[in-house]
Amino acid sequence: MSKRTFDKRNIESEPNKGKVIDVKIDTHVSGSIEFVNGALATLIASFDVWDSELPRLEIYGTKGTICIRDIDPVDGPNLFGGAVLIRDIDNYRWKGLPRRQPYSDWREIPVAHRFSDLNHRKNSRGIGLVDMAYALVGDREARANGAMALHCLEVMEGVLISAAERRFFDFESRCERPAPLPVNFPDNESAR
Repeated sequence: MSKRTFDKRNIESEPNKGKVIDVKIDTHVSGSIEFVNGALATLIASFDVWDSELPRLEIYGTKGTICIRDIDPVDGPNLFGGAVLIRDIDNYRWKGLPRRQPYSDWREIPVAHRFSDLNHRKNSRGIGLVDMAYALVGDREARANGAMALHCLEVMEGVLISAAERRFFDFESRCERPAPLPVNFPDNESAR
């Protein structure tokens, strides 16, 4: 489902701060996506909230929950870094009744990858571009390739079509899941 909450809105950032614009697209989207393997995803994307404490990504598995909070840094937009947290059979809050008070906190998983800093000067949002350059030099497929881009675009558009037409949208495109970025990237890459 999606909604255009406001017909007009004030721009809150420079260089057009204070300018009033017409809103021509839906600004709050809530959707469910089913992957080929049967896994489900819930998507919430909104320009209509002032702030949120929701985690940016949580993965619910058969043996635990992983939380990637992606804390909002003070020097720019989200960086996809910081602590990775887990709750499992040993520390989940609904274990037994009455619930333990206070309930156990999340357990932090050590992050081995060096691209997990919350500072723009140290974090690399462009790591996909770096991988693409090494892929071209190394004559291999880039992890973020054209098939993945097409599929991501179809998913984004499909969610909006589903909301507008109030129906399920069946995706036609597919992409292969890329190999994980090695912990020692880019040191594992060889230049010709």
